[in-house]
Amino acid sequence: MSLDQITAKIIEDAKKERERILKSAAEEKSKIIKAAEENAQKLRAHILQKAREDADMRRQTALIKSQMEHNKRMLAVQRQILDSIFTKAIVALPSLTGEKYKNMMQNVLLNAIADGTEEIRLNRSESARLGSDFWKQIGEALRSSGRKTEIKTVIDDSVGDGFIVRGNHEQTDCRISTLIDSIKQELEIDVARLLFSDAQEKEHL
Repeated sequence: MSLDQITAKIIEDAKKERERILKSAAEEKSKIIKAAEENAQKLRAHILQKAREDADMRRQTALIKSQMEHNKRMLAVQRQILDSIFTKAIVALPSLTGEKYKNMMQNVLLNAIADGTEEIRLNRSESARLGSDFWKQIGEALRSSGRKTEIKTVIDDSVGDGFIVRGNHEQTDCRISTLIDSIKQELEIDVARLLFSDAQEKEHL
């Protein structure tokens, strides 16, 4: 092979190697660009998803906060209603007409008396209001139920409306204010159910 042929061969091989390198570089560039585009798409998707999640979280947080504020207002309304009910009840119960009040207090007292030997403490105005016939009826009811009729009344002006019943081993508070407190929890549940269920129904309309 002559010198010219060798030179031509070298040049030709160099051109082929150059083309191979360029082709390989182009392919590598294409792969890099494709990978970069895929990563960019994934990044954009992730950013969008995160933005949506953040927006959903903020919206959910706002809803929870709004519901908490609503419940807080409803609880305040509930408390106002209950306070009004109890205040009126404390005033109204002692103001019942004679027979209605006596019947109510007779039931309360008979439920509090265990064996018929208790001490019944009440104030002067309560004693005068109930009268002697009240105690006769109590005695008859105790006798018919098989209990003793040895109760005794003690005037104690520190007692409000109602009684305090003292037995051998226990004391039962039958004052009007205490009787109202005893049903307070049940009333609170009923009023809360009424208020919140009504509010929920309106929200769904």
